[in-house]
Amino acid sequence: MFLNYRKKTVSSEPKPKPKKTKKEQKAKDPNAPKRPPTAFFAFMEDFRKEFKEANPDNKSVSVVAKEGGQKWKSMSDEEKKPYVEKCAELKAEFQKAMENYNAENADEEPEQEQEPENEQKEQEEEKEKESDDIEE
Repeated sequence: MFLNYRKKTVSSEPKPKPKKTKKEQKAKDPNAPKRPPTAFFAFMEDFRKEFKEANPDNKSVSVVAKEGGQKWKSMSDEEKKPYVEKCAELKAEFQKAMENYNAENADEEPEQEQEPENEQKEQEEEKEKESDDIEE
């Protein structure tokens, strides 16, 4: 008739989390074209200049960022339009530059793709060694 509602005891020790292996990132090519800024960052370039003229004594970066963010949120789509258009132009230029860059560097890509395969083989070999050690 009576149900047993015992509280589950929780151990004070945290459960160990499985270790994640870090993937090595590809080294960035310093000659690669840089991504264009977003419309907000294009707006912030102009806003910083205006804010600095209006508040020459202000040295706080965070205050400028907060004010810029608030102004951006309060702006209508019509007010944002010049920044969005500027951003679209820069993005088109970036895409052309990337196409040229990729065409020039097409020879080097297969070499870079081979590296992850070697890493996978090394990881598999390490796992096999660990399993052999455990069995012994």
